Amino acid sequence: MDIKENSEQELISKTQRKKDMIALQKLGEKLTTFKPGQLDKLPLDEELRYAIDEFKRLPNSHGARKRQAQYIGRVMRDANHQAISEAVKSIQTSQSTTGDQDSKYEQWCTRVLLDGDMGIDLLLDKHADFERQKLRQFYLEYGKSNESRQLQVRKKLVTYLEEVLKD
Repeated sequence: MDIKENSEQELISKTQRKKDMIALQKLGEKLTTFKPGQLDKLPLDEELRYAIDEFKRLPNSHGARKRQAQYIGRVMRDANHQAISEAVKSIQTSQSTTGDQDSKYEQWCTRVLLDGDMGIDLLLDKHADFERQKLRQFYLEYGKSNESRQLQVRKKLVTYLEEVLKD
């Protein structure tokens, strides 16, 4: 029996094991974007929850968050990642089905701030009421700001999106 178990472990290539570890790290990074209330609904063990909370506390200087994300990936190996993955999918589908207006504004905001000109063009194609220059100013200011200022820019952009789309 031991020989059979060892041969099964050897059949999994090093490349496949590495892909599995990267997938766990990406799942862990996705968990860092969840709000505390959403994290409470997930089957996370204490060490993993602490690592995620620590990630949110860290500044993004000198690769601190990258190292913490790698640590979260290592902790995910011991966690029940199948159950966590299924719970994440169920939370995401419930969010997409509720689809209230706030999430629509947030989605446009994220698209403009991360995609830049492509996101702005897409928004202007759907809603011609926006000013391209103003959207570009939000995008540029977001790109060269620190984390706390980025949050303010994001809020201003969401407010702008709400004002124009509600009219």
